[in-house]
Amino acid sequence: MGTVFEINKLKMHTHFPGWVIGVGLSLMGSVSTNIGMLLQKLDFILHAKRVEQEVKRALEDDETGDQASDGDVDVSSSHWQWKFGFFLFILGQILNAIALSFAAQSMLATLGAFSLVSNTLFAPCLLHEELSWLHVLSMFLIIAGASIVVLNSFSLGGIRVVM
Repeated sequence: MGTVFEINKLKMHTHFPGWVIGVGLSLMGSVSTNIGMLLQKLDFILHAKRVEQEVKRALEDDETGDQASDGDVDVSSSHWQWKFGFFLFILGQILNAIALSFAAQSMLATLGAFSLVSNTLFAPCLLHEELSWLHVLSMFLIIAGASIVVLNSFSLGGIRVVM
């Protein structure tokens, strides 16, 4: 007789194929990792702007002979974007590791390229980067290639996970 965990796991596998769970977790992990890195980059950009403003203000104060006031730009802010980005990055890596217990590594490795797709979608929103038609075309080719690999991996006899 198996434990409750083993019985629940068996029920889940009989109703929902494990490779689908693995693919879903891997895709969520890739997106989470990518958004995390974008948020960290955004924090670095914002911090660099704050430092630049502080230096500019200090130079202007030196030229006029004024002392810097206490209302200057605070360059030691909380960096919440970096911290939240780091959390999302770690969460994404954990999801990718869990995905390996549900699907074959050969299938999930191709889904790592999905982080490029999420970067194409989210970088223009968060970092105001330009999106060209070549980026969009590349994104569709990545999706097509990963889909072909995933669908053919399953049709080659299924995925078995030995625990």
